[in-house]
Amino acid sequence: MNIHITGANGFVGQALVQLLMDNQFAVFPWVRRTSGMANELIIPDFEDFESIFIALKKCDVFIHLAAKVHQIDNRGAEPHNDYNSVNSDLTLAIARAASDAGVRHFVFISSVKVNGESNDSPWVETDQPIPVDPYGYSKLDAENRLMTLSHKTGMMVTIIRPPLVYGPGVGANFLSLMNWLFWSLPVPFKLIENKRSLIFVGNLVSAIAKTIVVQPKKSSVYFVSDDQDFSTQELGRLLSKYIGSIYLSLPISPRLLHIIGRFLGKEAQISRLLGSLQINSSSFRNEFHWLPPYSLEEGIAMTANWFRHYQQERRQFLVKRFFDVALSLFAVTLLITPALLIALLVKLTSKGPVLYWSDRVGVNNRLFRMPKFRSMKTGAPAVATHILVNPDEYLTPIGRFLRQSSLDELPQLLSVLRGEMSLVGPRPALFNQHDLIALRTQHRIHLLLPGITGWAQINGRDDLALPMKVRYDREYLERKSFFFDSKVLIWTIFKILRAKNISH
Repeated sequence: MNIHITGANGFVGQALVQLLMDNQFAVFPWVRRTSGMANELIIPDFEDFESIFIALKKCDVFIHLAAKVHQIDNRGAEPHNDYNSVNSDLTLAIARAASDAGVRHFVFISSVKVNGESNDSPWVETDQPIPVDPYGYSKLDAENRLMTLSHKTGMMVTIIRPPLVYGPGVGANFLSLMNWLFWSLPVPFKLIENKRSLIFVGNLVSAIAKTIVVQPKKSSVYFVSDDQDFSTQELGRLLSKYIGSIYLSLPISPRLLHIIGRFLGKEAQISRLLGSLQINSSSFRNEFHWLPPYSLEEGIAMTANWFRHYQQERRQFLVKRFFDVALSLFAVTLLITPALLIALLVKLTSKGPVLYWSDRVGVNNRLFRMPKFRSMKTGAPAVATHILVNPDEYLTPIGRFLRQSSLDELPQLLSVLRGEMSLVGPRPALFNQHDLIALRTQHRIHLLLPGITGWAQINGRDDLALPMKVRYDREYLERKSFFFDSKVLIWTIFKILRAKNISH
């Protein structure tokens, strides 16, 4: 069975792809640019419906996770249009293409926000939706249009409305709450007596997978949750327990909190904090014979465990960033005169710009423009130099010197200062080095900022085969620290002085 997924790079998408692949499904993630995932289908423009139709030819089940979810100004018509264009119009266009291509089952991940922001009793699927913001309205519009399409074409449509999703990799308000609790800062939860439904990401992807295994009888809408509702007070206490912090909850009146929220312009956030939002997921459990594989407490424990590692990584990143900026500013000050001289020589010895900007793959496989002093003639192929049959014919008169001395890399200090690169890290791949990008993603190296120099650079550089480069990159990922970076920088200086392992 071939399963296609949009939003595969997201928080839920990554967990879903992994689960389905672990269960031996043929998974085809849809991405706008190369990400390194197995079987990915690169579709730069999701409005290119001819390409989408071709991609869907061998699709059995389509799971649509992609959505516009980030916060924008909700006033006026434009926010509604922004949300509708992605969450409703694009969803329907893809669903129509899926139907035309013969896709049997379309799974759409909606949101509990279709029903509103709070309730006095758990919602069921037959309750009247009352969205209160553009995001909720756009999801409801998509649901209605998908159901109409299903009735007209016969394509099965399953719509899932999850509540707040948490788990390893979670962001937004849930991550902010964990950050606050991590420092044992007081929270005003003690007098809050509400109940809220949540869903662990492992439970959500399990439910989605169940819709593939158990064929639904008809097109329907379903709620899913952990099936355990907690108050904000209970959630804060449980998070603190597994994070390992002291839980300090203050007895502040909810009425006073509403007044404070109104004064600070945060009334909506305070209302969500104080209000109840419960859902009844018995319909999904009964029809698909599904039980959440993780309890709420297990999900919180796994999320807190990820968060502790996240905090450690964050501290390492801040230390690394501080020294990157400090050393880069020092280097720029020290090398400004030689850099200006090199720029003049580049200009005088060959036609074209002083700097060459190449499209490179940065952290999380995002593209950025990396500068170098131009060492090759204009019009040279945009490929890795070692691939060229005769690279010497493309070098400028001072190109070989610049490369062997690594002076062509000096402008990359600007990329370090802009936060696109680090002094030490895996060398950034060219945008078209798909094999290297895929291998690095497989080994999680894509999570690192690329570097001006790196562990692979000082252990072979141009002489290394691709798998060996990735092996060294992986070793750096496992050993990275301030002291290891210092070692790489010192060794880099010696390598440059010896001009070793630089073939062109």
